[in-house]
Amino acid sequence: MFRKEIRTAAEEAGGLFYTLLFSAVWYVSIFQVVFRGGFQPVLILFLLAGLLPLEAALRQFRRARNARAIHQRALAEITPFPGTIRAVQRAAVPVSHSRGRVSYAWQYQLQVEFQVPGDPAPRQITSEPYRMPISNYLASTEVDVYPLPDGWHFVLDGFHRKENPRDPGPFPMMEHSYGSFLARLIFVLFLLYILFQILRGA
Repeated sequence: MFRKEIRTAAEEAGGLFYTLLFSAVWYVSIFQVVFRGGFQPVLILFLLAGLLPLEAALRQFRRARNARAIHQRALAEITPFPGTIRAVQRAAVPVSHSRGRVSYAWQYQLQVEFQVPGDPAPRQITSEPYRMPISNYLASTEVDVYPLPDGWHFVLDGFHRKENPRDPGPFPMMEHSYGSFLARLIFVLFLLYILFQILRGA
């Protein structure tokens, strides 16, 4: 059965597909205009405008690639401490869109406790945020804590996953809105329809 990878928000690059699809529709539309009526100088503005989402997608891809590289390097080079997930926090964070629109999305953070040998008391940290309701997928509170060299940031791994998200676990199930997924699906279908109509009329 397919299981979604547990990645922090910084490690995710899921929005790239939607950006690339939008850019494909954008540029195919422009080339269709050029093919039918010839090149117009005003189209230069539209060509340049189409680069903006691509540039944002490139930045997102680089951030995700760097975050995943740090994660993999930590697993390869650092000896982890055994940790315990004490709580899961959920918060609504603002997400900016085009034309100044702002919506809110859930993010989830883990409160983790671990013991450093020689320290008199356990240490408590807050994880990087996740976009997925991570507690719904955990079968255990155990986790591996990889302290990064700066001493302030940590990588978490070694999660014990449920076979099925509906199975009982150590944390209460958190409601997760699938409205954003439905909106993305409608957006993709709409863009695919437009692209199909453009190519059919070529």
